[in-house]
Amino acid sequence: LLPIMEELTRKYSDIMGLNPKKVKITTAEKRWGSCNAKGTICYSYRVMFLSQKCKEYLVIHELSHLEHMNHSKDFYNLVEKYLPDYKQAEKELNGYYIQME
Repeated sequence: LLPIMEELTRKYSDIMGLNPKKVKITTAEKRWGSCNAKGTICYSYRVMFLSQKCKEYLVIHELSHLEHMNHSKDFYNLVEKYLPDYKQAEKELNGYYIQME
């Protein structure tokens, strides 16, 4: 999964002009991804179960945090600039859940 997400992140980094310091895969179960102030983007291992569209949305979402460390209108405008139908991907992503045993 790491090579896939690194490649996708590199692709959109080049397009968006936003470059993370590091990309990691985590065991996070409550979030799909994160971006910290040091420029590290993390993706949950659960991303491997998502569609390509959702993976792309997550990459663009986390890269956008390199410019806006919040979920403001400016943040979503940046996401929309690179993924105009991001709301459809968000809806699909919100349809996924984890069955806890």
